[in-house]
Amino acid sequence: MENYYRNTWIEIDLDNIKHNINEIKEKCSKDKYLFAVIKGDAYGHGLKQVSDIVVESSADGCAVATLDEALLVKKYHKDLKTLVLGIIPDEQYQTACDNDITLTIATKESAQLLASLNLNKELLIHIKVNTGMNRIGFIDIDEIKEAITILEQNKKINIEGIFTHFATAEDYDKEDYLMMQLNRFKEVVTNLNYDFKYIHCTNSASLLKLHEHIDFTTANRCGIVLYCALEDKVLYQYDIKPTFKLKSKIAQVQVYEKGKKIGYSIRYTTEKDNEIIATIPIGYADGFARAHTLSKVKVKEQYGTIVGSICMDQLMIRFDDMVHINDEVILIDGYDKELNVFTRCKQAQTITHEIFTRFGNRVPKLYYKNKELVEIDNALLKK
Repeated sequence: MENYYRNTWIEIDLDNIKHNINEIKEKCSKDKYLFAVIKGDAYGHGLKQVSDIVVESSADGCAVATLDEALLVKKYHKDLKTLVLGIIPDEQYQTACDNDITLTIATKESAQLLASLNLNKELLIHIKVNTGMNRIGFIDIDEIKEAITILEQNKKINIEGIFTHFATAEDYDKEDYLMMQLNRFKEVVTNLNYDFKYIHCTNSASLLKLHEHIDFTTANRCGIVLYCALEDKVLYQYDIKPTFKLKSKIAQVQVYEKGKKIGYSIRYTTEKDNEIIATIPIGYADGFARAHTLSKVKVKEQYGTIVGSICMDQLMIRFDDMVHINDEVILIDGYDKELNVFTRCKQAQTITHEIFTRFGNRVPKLYYKNKELVEIDNALLKK
């Protein structure tokens, strides 16, 4: 097992990820295919390790954003169905084909290029429809029909899927836009009258809300909810468990008199004599943003407050009761309302997806199964 040499780390509960996949499959996608979305290093949880869990779970495949991510999945799981949701460089179509990677086509020009290739094996294709996200995808139905006709000229191309993506699935004040997109996608699918194996449109939020009302699709995509980070009022209906903890250890403890200036730009001044200030080795270069200043952390049963400017590699915490060097400090914990990812994203004025994906290769990941440590991934030392 690898080692790590800094007292800051992430703990990933692999059992809970598997549980969450199976829960969503059972409750929302029992009669449809389920793609577990593991892009962005599995939302910061580790692409390789989470792909292992996808294989063990009831999911029918996975979805990623880039060809590089897909190739990494295929390195470990050659038979795991892997869909690339984004557009890849034209010159990499053959690479995708060679590795049995399913591609997204979003333009007629891409269809023309693909159809002209001398492919050595079957290439699986999903057509992306732009119903209102206005990022990538076909808009015009006639253009989709043209693209299908073009692609069918190459007998090695299998147009097995069609999908869209919702812009406002998590916005309850914009549900009319969500329904517009849904109805538009249904109109496209109906008009095409093509025998697609995979017809999919849901992301996590829309899957939880609409799965009982979408009868024309055959597959679902599910991402952020698998990591217990979808703040949605329908989530209480499901048994979704936290997967991610961020921890550190105290490196130094100082007791200061009133009026002591703390940190860069001296943004905090001690407010009383005998004030306890502890320092831990994590900062914004690790992905813990400066916006978390004045937020809570926890040592044993005591909460402390981050004070002063969060530094690149360290931060300072004010405690009321004495703490000690090497005491464990919890910064993110899905089981603690003060420390969960929803609280952190409000502090940083961002979304849960970004909180998880900020943490870079300086923070090792420790993986647990049955509450036992099974793997340490110290990505920095792999460079």
